[in-house]
Amino acid sequence: KAIIEIDPDFSPVYNMLGYSYRRLKNYSESKRTFEKYIELIPNDPNPYDSYAELLMKMGSFDESIKSYQKSIDIDPYFTASYVGIATNLNYKDEHIKARNKLHELFELAKNIRQQREALYAMAVSYVDEQNLEMSLKMLHKEYSISEKADDTISMNKDLLITALVLLEMGEYDKAELYFSKGNELIKQSSYYELMKENIGRLNLSIQSLVAYYRGDYQTAQTKADEFLKLANEVASVFQIMTAHELKGMIAMAEKDYQKALSELRQANQENPYILYRIGLAYEALGEDEIALGFFQKAADYRSLNDLSYAFIRKKAMAKVK
Repeated sequence: KAIIEIDPDFSPVYNMLGYSYRRLKNYSESKRTFEKYIELIPNDPNPYDSYAELLMKMGSFDESIKSYQKSIDIDPYFTASYVGIATNLNYKDEHIKARNKLHELFELAKNIRQQREALYAMAVSYVDEQNLEMSLKMLHKEYSISEKADDTISMNKDLLITALVLLEMGEYDKAELYFSKGNELIKQSSYYELMKENIGRLNLSIQSLVAYYRGDYQTAQTKADEFLKLANEVASVFQIMTAHELKGMIAMAEKDYQKALSELRQANQENPYILYRIGLAYEALGEDEIALGFFQKAADYRSLNDLSYAFIRKKAMAKVK
């Protein structure tokens, strides 16, 4: 706002302000701000893309698609807008159309990054459609592209995401193999010394997660406690929240719902899966009205190309119907 007082035509600030209002859920001010952003630079694709993301968040899927398409009409290589259109189509349960749009992106991609972006979005679309087998196929294709480019960081990311999908499928042994493969990949790379301590902490979180899915809650708890201790020592906010998420999941499994709420409330409140789990904890305590509020928040999350949301969107929507 101070910048606008100095120069009311400085367009980038309207983008930042529009997203800030959106995060505050002040959608009317966010809408007004993005409209001003478009007015200032009508021949730039980004204002239409930003405005479209707000419309998607508000549930105005068709209007969002139109705004994303305006962005593409201005710049056919503005890849984020292809992903945005596909995300809207997923939320309309038009998954085939979504993936057709992403195939357009894959075909026109100028580089490997854009190809990977298209394939990852296809994987998310298949998860949202509850077709996890096809999601894995997209992730395998993404990994192949990363492997050909000898992009170790991207390869590791692909392996970790594949493992998360396998956990959701109940394929715990396979998931553990993919986690291990990613770990070994980094250890053999030039990145390892720079990332050594961080990888050590993250491995504890993975060990806790796999033990949780296997039903070995004692091991899961031990590893989560170790992870939280180390995360606190380096004051890693994200890792601290992840540790509390793990501890909340374990408490839920052990039917200690008050403890689960205490832990999950300290986890990332911008993660729709966590909002859904908080709803489940309140539901188990008989607090149906509060539970419904969290299920509604999870159902209405509507974030851009979000794997966590894809895992639980339809489950959350079923709770609020």
